[in-house]
Amino acid sequence: MIMNKYSFDRLAQHITYVHQHCSQPPTETEAIDMKLIRKYINLCKTKEPVVSEELTEYIVGVYIQFML
Repeated sequence: MIMNKYSFDRLAQHITYVHQHCSQPPTETEAIDMKLIRKYINLCKTKEPVVSEELTEYIVGVYIQFML
């Protein structure tokens, strides 16, 4: 995940809320069932993703731009 000012703000707000209230902030979304998450993770473990040379070059270029 690429962090920008908005991401850092949201993360900081979340962290301060948790430390002030000793609980997660209220949310409008429902948590995903853990059985479904475990099933998804097990499925992911069976995959062997491949990153092409072209994609590698693109990722490196974007990373360099991000870091400058």
